[in-house]
Amino acid sequence: NNPKEHAFASALGPRTLLTGWAEAYAATGRKTTAADDEEGTGTIEYARRHGAIAVNIECGQHKDPEAPHVAERAIRNALNYLGITNDTSLPKASGQKPRIVTVTHVFYRDDEGTFPKPWKHLEAAKKGEPLAFHADGKPIAAPADGFVIMPKADCPIGEEWFYFGVETSQ
Repeated sequence: NNPKEHAFASALGPRTLLTGWAEAYAATGRKTTAADDEEGTGTIEYARRHGAIAVNIECGQHKDPEAPHVAERAIRNALNYLGITNDTSLPKASGQKPRIVTVTHVFYRDDEGTFPKPWKHLEAAKKGEPLAFHADGKPIAAPADGFVIMPKADCPIGEEWFYFGVETSQ
């Protein structure tokens, strides 16, 4: 939720920004020691701790033929934004601000639960709608109107099964 990061991320060309990861993980209560905090530190968190602007950009699925082009465009846009290059061959920005989705929940797969349907990344869900079912049939309902993020139907027990987020403003 850093305005400088949002401006930088917006310049890269994405349609959607995902934010709030660290807060969502902290809210799970799954970390129990300082060592756990360090274990979960990735490149983005490390950079932020040291005063850098840091974002991840999702370029697409591994087999998506457009993914390399999305990555290249983001890199070239970043270099322009930072004043390292002045690449005039890049298409002009649309002027549209990307939507911001704040990750609010991390759902771990604690048993042999299932999804009620094959969720797609950033698929909309209505408050109360079943997002998944535990092995005993108990539903995990959407806590608000929002989006299912990075669902993994076949993830191992104990790992992140899916995330949930809501659209927020800049």
